[in-house]
Amino acid sequence: MPANSSEAHLTTDDRSEALDELARQLWPDPLVRRAGNFAELPTAGMLDEYIVAPSLARPRLVLPTNPRLASRVALAEGHGRPWRQRMKAMALAAALRSGLARKVIGDRLRIYRPADGETPPQSLDAHLCEVVGEPVALAFQVTRARANRKPVLRLMDSSGATVAFVKVGGNPLTAELVRGEAAALRRVSQSNLRHLLVPRVRSSHSWNQLELLVLEPLPIGHRSRQPTAPMVTRAAVELATSQGVTRGRLAASPYWRRTLSRVAELPRDQHVVRLESAIRAIEETHASLELPFGAWHGDWASWNYASRGGRLVVWDFERFDTEVPLGFDLCHLLAQEALPGADADFTLSTSRSWAEVEAALGPFDVSGRAARLVFMVYLVEISLRWIGDRQPEMGDGMAALARVLGWLDDSIRVLPGSEPPTR
Repeated sequence: MPANSSEAHLTTDDRSEALDELARQLWPDPLVRRAGNFAELPTAGMLDEYIVAPSLARPRLVLPTNPRLASRVALAEGHGRPWRQRMKAMALAAALRSGLARKVIGDRLRIYRPADGETPPQSLDAHLCEVVGEPVALAFQVTRARANRKPVLRLMDSSGATVAFVKVGGNPLTAELVRGEAAALRRVSQSNLRHLLVPRVRSSHSWNQLELLVLEPLPIGHRSRQPTAPMVTRAAVELATSQGVTRGRLAASPYWRRTLSRVAELPRDQHVVRLESAIRAIEETHASLELPFGAWHGDWASWNYASRGGRLVVWDFERFDTEVPLGFDLCHLLAQEALPGADADFTLSTSRSWAEVEAALGPFDVSGRAARLVFMVYLVEISLRWIGDRQPEMGDGMAALARVLGWLDDSIRVLPGSEPPTR
């Protein structure tokens, strides 16, 4: 590592690059960031130090060096995961708690004073201590490339208890998502929710060119359970109707006008051309059909909710929106379960798959041609999101977009309202 370098790019692995990016956002210049084995890094001028687990070559967690705090984070990250991941989390937590981590996890991220000797700016850590009103340590996950990837910091007090989570928007897209989630949570929390529990906003503000959303922790952990399908459906219906429900023709709806404007703003490529073709087919055959419109979470998937005390605990409201066709969230859940790596047999040219769509939308009082239309419009919506966010350039994004556009093509082939062929 060059002596005057403010950061280290240790490998070309996606998560290693992500760690570099996140460190730049959280500890920007003129602070100096160095990563390496603890025995090889200098200590002079060091302001803070974090464990990188399991290694810099494969970073997954950035943890405080306090063994008790680090082990609590590692254990918490295993909650709700498949058993193999839970076992790995428990092993890591045990190693951190016993002190063995210094021998087996030697990689560190260290933050140093500015190289020119000037007074260092206030750190994000110090600012967040002021926001929550007590000393805290922070930890965060390093995730794979996504268009909306952003640091989500866990703040812990001296006992290791989590006192807050902080979402950090460091570019135009993620800053907009963080602001949008703050507004969405405030709006949803004002509804009289019986089946749904959402995070409470402690603070939402800009700081040092970052957009910060500070949330109270939700009551989930090792005692949380996987929710039942009826519980998920009840909560989805409650959220969808929480901001009121209107009815009208798709072609005349504010939602469809927004959709057409978004398509027109995209640079034309093969994906946009396919979308435009699908939209024309929908307008020619179904646009006069009347639909109910309401709200949706925007990323209704198993990794964004859990069950506690008979209610569905839901987080990550950054894609929340209103005046969308009722039932979008369960369309999203169905699609996510059938994307690459899941149900390879799901295709909208089969009666089985259309039956799944209609069953999912039945609780929203959407059936028949209306149910098919809602799912087709959902496919347009999610394709627009991914193209607009440049998601196909990220990881498996191209395969996912190709699959969704394929479903859209399948659905268009069985228009207008004809019975799809059986297998």
